[in-house]
Amino acid sequence: MSQIPLNPNKKSIEQVIEYLHSKFNIAPTTLLNIGNQRSIHRFKLNCINSLKNQMSNYSYDDLEVLLYTVCKDEKSAFHYEHQDFFDSQIWVNIEKKLEFVQSNCQKLQKELYLYKGISEYDILNKTSDLMHCLMIQASDSE
Repeated sequence: MSQIPLNPNKKSIEQVIEYLHSKFNIAPTTLLNIGNQRSIHRFKLNCINSLKNQMSNYSYDDLEVLLYTVCKDEKSAFHYEHQDFFDSQIWVNIEKKLEFVQSNCQKLQKELYLYKGISEYDILNKTSDLMHCLMIQASDSE
């Protein structure tokens, strides 16, 4: 197996959002139904209980979560064809302070994670972000 080069290429969360806007037609989403509310509650709990939050120590109410739905059209056809949940709308949750990105589409989740990249800090300290990125790259190369 060949060695995967480790180059810092970390993007800001604003760049990730710009990438989403450039690649797809996306629409901001609100917490209209109880399913969305539960999903965002779990997402926020995962954020505050994460290793990333140990240094920042944000509270549940401190988090800035953005919710997007990927519109089903020609730009998103590939992702909808490979969607994990049949006939489900693709969504993306973004937490701005901790820079968490989550999607219910596994292909999009991987794509966004790799696009977001890793920092020099991740490489030097062998963070969970580095390990996750390496696992994605390794699984995609098999």
